Amino acid sequence: MENTIRELYEYGKKIMNTDYNKALEIFIKVRDEAMETNNLRLLGEVLLDMCMVYRNTSDSVNGFKTCGQALKCFQDLNDVENQARVNNFLGIFYFYSGLFQKALRCFMTAKTMVKDKDCPRLYLSILSNIGEVYKEASNYDYALAYYEKAEELASINHINDYQAMVLLNRGDVYVIKDNLAKALECYTSAFSLINHDSNMLYSGTLLNKIGVVHMKNMDLDIAKDYFLKAKEAYEKIDNKFYLIETLINLYDLEILLGNNEAIHILEQARSLATFSGADKKLAEIEKRLHDYYFLINDYKKALEHFYNYHYLENKTDSFNLIRKLEILKLENEEMKNMPSDSTLDEIIECQYNESKKIIETLEKQNLILEKQAYYDTLTDLPNRRSIDRKLQSLMNPEKGKYHALMIIDIDHFKWVNDGMGHAFGDVCLKKISKILSQEVTEANGFVGRYGGEEFLCILENIDLPSISSIAEQLRYRIEEANIKYTYKGKKLHVTISIGYTIISDLSAKSVDQYIEMADGALYEAKSSGRNAVMKR
Repeated sequence: MENTIRELYEYGKKIMNTDYNKALEIFIKVRDEAMETNNLRLLGEVLLDMCMVYRNTSDSVNGFKTCGQALKCFQDLNDVENQARVNNFLGIFYFYSGLFQKALRCFMTAKTMVKDKDCPRLYLSILSNIGEVYKEASNYDYALAYYEKAEELASINHINDYQAMVLLNRGDVYVIKDNLAKALECYTSAFSLINHDSNMLYSGTLLNKIGVVHMKNMDLDIAKDYFLKAKEAYEKIDNKFYLIETLINLYDLEILLGNNEAIHILEQARSLATFSGADKKLAEIEKRLHDYYFLINDYKKALEHFYNYHYLENKTDSFNLIRKLEILKLENEEMKNMPSDSTLDEIIECQYNESKKIIETLEKQNLILEKQAYYDTLTDLPNRRSIDRKLQSLMNPEKGKYHALMIIDIDHFKWVNDGMGHAFGDVCLKKISKILSQEVTEANGFVGRYGGEEFLCILENIDLPSISSIAEQLRYRIEEANIKYTYKGKKLHVTISIGYTIISDLSAKSVDQYIEMADGALYEAKSSGRNAVMKR
């Protein structure tokens, strides 16, 4: 049994830099087995690897919890070196949460623990992390001093990957200080130290940073070459998160080159950021989209992107505050387990309750902001942004099943507005939205307001006869609702037209092509006299 667990653990370590979720799943199994058999050494090792996964996924809260377990384990084993490793991870998780003083305290504790031990990789990692704290505090001279110590140690011990990492950090400081020559020297040296085939992610990062320096120096053709190489590296390993930043840089460069048609690059970055849930990057993109549309005098779109930018900025700030408070809450809970007097208990309880109130308030605010950003205010249906996100997340249908994409349009809606007024038109939209939502929800589908009087419906993993039946049912239910209006003396009632297409293979056609087909079918439905359903 022990050999089987050890083999499983080794496999988890092998994949931990490429498949975080699978590796974490394996590590949790190994952790549970180690706890059951009281194998403290194995438990400590696997907890450290879990910390590494949480670091790579920026999950500070679970990282903080795991550090607490690991620290106790290594204290019981009297293992000072691994206690230092845990303190180093604790510092990282505090750092990610914006608790810089606590981070520095943990790093300094770890540094003291291993100063006289033979573990150069750990020691130089701690030195570099201390440099990161000072860099964040804008104390660049201190940051560079720690980076230089770390680099010297890496060079003496021939630890090329760590030396490259520290050189990258030094380069970042020089960029901030606007010493571009020194920054380029650091990045280029780092690039020469790494194995590009085995470390494509790091290679892409350095290519991107070298490109940024050349762009700042207005060596635009050279910068473009580096950005394209970085893009190629990220695409090879399918790393969407880092690809987003490269695309943003490529867009900025094209604007400097006077290419006002570069908006498609930004739209690609926006799609990736939306799909990846990279809100911070998405905020940067929305700001650039606002600037672009403002310059071409499309103020409606500019305003929409300006709103999106501020929503995402607020959401990110709120999330960071929640994460910070969650860690403080965990820290308070740890303190509660230590001997303390009643006064300290009261302070901790007060802090915990206050933090909890703030978290609850922020969560409520985030729900409101989420609804404002992703739902139409008039109809309460998902808006265009939600529709785009839904379309981007579509996977191929299950075997023997199909997806359907429908575009629904209210017939002669201009007549409704002109004959009865826009207030009645709004009431009409609300009624139709409610009916469509009820019917589509019963069919386990998705429907959103596509724009104006148009709606888009997606049915997933469904058989062909059901698709045509649901489409006809939607058309009939609106007709049956008998929403009456008067136009130029004529008494009429509201109907809809539906155009739809069947999705069998998303690799054969793009989502945009399927939308175009459904739109063509809608045009046929309109041309046939309206109040009709057509398929293409």
